[in-house]
Amino acid sequence: MEKTKAPSGMMYYIGLNFIAPGIGHFAAGYWVRGLLYILLSLGALLIACWQTVRPLVMAIAQYIQDNTSNAQIEPVNMMYFVRIGIPVLFLILLWLWSMLEIFILVKKKNAVPPPLPGNTL
Repeated sequence: MEKTKAPSGMMYYIGLNFIAPGIGHFAAGYWVRGLLYILLSLGALLIACWQTVRPLVMAIAQYIQDNTSNAQIEPVNMMYFVRIGIPVLFLILLWLWSMLEIFILVKKKNAVPPPLPGNTL
């Protein structure tokens, strides 16, 4: 029975990293970096989602506290988009950086080491 070896193709790791930042790092054996990218991207995604639903949650909380006169969803203005846009921009930049980094790491990993001096064949 043959032992299957891990794929070493560049596109395999980039494809995994395209799914989510850090997955390609895990597959390539860079556990700490992969975990860091996954946690940072999940944090940015959660912050963006919270900033999206926060006005509705606050209006519901006001309504539950019997302050029906104050239970209004805050108007959408430019600051609303900035609060959502900053974590989304961070997520996009993190994704692009992780793609570049996995490309560099796998290229170094698959590189053939130079021959040692005095070791001529």
